[in-house]
Amino acid sequence: MRYVLIMQISTKRTYAYFLTFIKKRLFMATLIFIFLTLSTLTDIYVPILYKDFFDFISSSDPRVNFEVFDKIKLVIYKIGIAYFFLWTFWSVSGFLIVNFQVKIMNGIYNNCFDYYYHLLDRHFG
Repeated sequence: MRYVLIMQISTKRTYAYFLTFIKKRLFMATLIFIFLTLSTLTDIYVPILYKDFFDFISSSDPRVNFEVFDKIKLVIYKIGIAYFFLWTFWSVSGFLIVNFQVKIMNGIYNNCFDYYYHLLDRHFG
């Protein structure tokens, strides 16, 4: 039981330490959140477009109806545009996440190096 308590305290301290570096890059974290939300919403919207596509196909007259063809073409264009935005949002969010993680890890590394450098400088200096 004592080990679990120590690990919980250690985990909280680690998250708090990591959070201090995230606060320095709050704008990038907000951009990541926005682009991930947009990509998720676009990913939800695409199946609705497929539903409309299959509804138009199944409800059409067996005879040639150009109005239904125009609606089907419009839905196909909407699906293509939605997939383009989905790809764009995922690509931008992926780039931002990688950049964000590298900058955070670099900040943690530099902070640890400065701490040990000053500790050794005080001890041996």
